[in-house]
Amino acid sequence: MATFRSLQTSSVVKEAHRALHEAIIRGELQPGAPLFEAVIAREMGVSRGPVREALRLLERSGLVIHEPNRGYRVASFTKEDLRELAGIRLALEGLSLRKAIENPETATRLEEVLGEMRKAQRKGNRALAVELDRKFHETIILMSGQKRLHAIWSGLRDQIELAVAEISHSYPSLAGRAPSHDPLLEAIKRGDMNVALKALEAHIYDAPVFRED
Repeated sequence: MATFRSLQTSSVVKEAHRALHEAIIRGELQPGAPLFEAVIAREMGVSRGPVREALRLLERSGLVIHEPNRGYRVASFTKEDLRELAGIRLALEGLSLRKAIENPETATRLEEVLGEMRKAQRKGNRALAVELDRKFHETIILMSGQKRLHAIWSGLRDQIELAVAEISHSYPSLAGRAPSHDPLLEAIKRGDMNVALKALEAHIYDAPVFRED
């Protein structure tokens, strides 16, 4: 069964990038899986050029890896990679919290995202739940108004989303993923920075992979 549908758009590179990105985040293309330009181009109904450019863009964002004489493959993370990304997230989001918690619109925006996450969870839509999990944390950074910090975080956005997707598979179900954000949101509502930072750390490291030796 084909993974990709035929593309019918003038922005072929953009659409090819979007389709590949979604397939990777959804787990349709597993970590380490080879990515053959010819096969992907045939399924999408386009030439190999746009697919090659889309793969290059994904390589820059860290979702795929190019190996000389072997071509592209989906990126895969070791436990150390996941721990490193978690530490970076905690540092960047912690800095953002100090400003975002002072923004009266932050809690409302986060509640909106969390509401959508709960809907995705009830429907069993893991891919959407992962996307909204990433959006929840990005909202904190956006609401801080720190553009340079957001630019740094944006450079890691795809890797963060893939890491969240991989970590989500270590849970038996989606149950509890949305509620795991509640302590952080409640602390933000109260304006309690110390509790918010502790809740953020607990949430980021609340995964079986971080409790293993």
